Amino acid sequence: LKPGEKPPKSQNSLSAIADFTRSIELQPGAPSFASYYSRAQVYKLENDLEPAIVDLQKFIEVHPAFEQHPQFSTAKVQLTAIGNDYAQSLVTRGLYEIVMLSYSTVRGDKRTAEEIREDDERDRAIKDLFRKAVKYYQPVNSYSYAGRARARLQLDDFAGAVGDFKEAVKFTPNDASLIADLANAYKRNKQLDLAV
Repeated sequence: LKPGEKPPKSQNSLSAIADFTRSIELQPGAPSFASYYSRAQVYKLENDLEPAIVDLQKFIEVHPAFEQHPQFSTAKVQLTAIGNDYAQSLVTRGLYEIVMLSYSTVRGDKRTAEEIREDDERDRAIKDLFRKAVKYYQPVNSYSYAGRARARLQLDDFAGAVGDFKEAVKFTPNDASLIADLANAYKRNKQLDLAV
């Protein structure tokens, strides 16, 4: 599998997802909050993180008192962890695709119009991966702030990347690699004195 790809779901998981979906259709809204939560757990088990995130968000929306229930009290923590894992997988996939795209652009002027169009479409798809990553990151530590910063660099959001790298450095102030990343973000944001 390429980075970010998922293996096919098991038949048991597909059946469970179908049953929870039917339960939600029969009782939309608050009565079905447990079905959203349970379906999210199946998606999480299958490493299909985006629908797990959507279901946990919907669960929290329709059951705002979830933290008072022992079975559901960790929903927000799960949402943060799953969001950060998913965002990191998107960044990894985006960086992989950039490397793969660089092989095709080595041809330079020898590319046909069709190849140029395909490369442009792929470039847009890569940018979409980074946009989604920025959307799903919920930074809580150095790793997640740095991940979102790297996604922002790929989107040319240099000011956002600087802000995220600064937050990451607060968590791990002695990480030389992270400080170098912050310096690079400053440089790309044309803040050369701070980069130095």
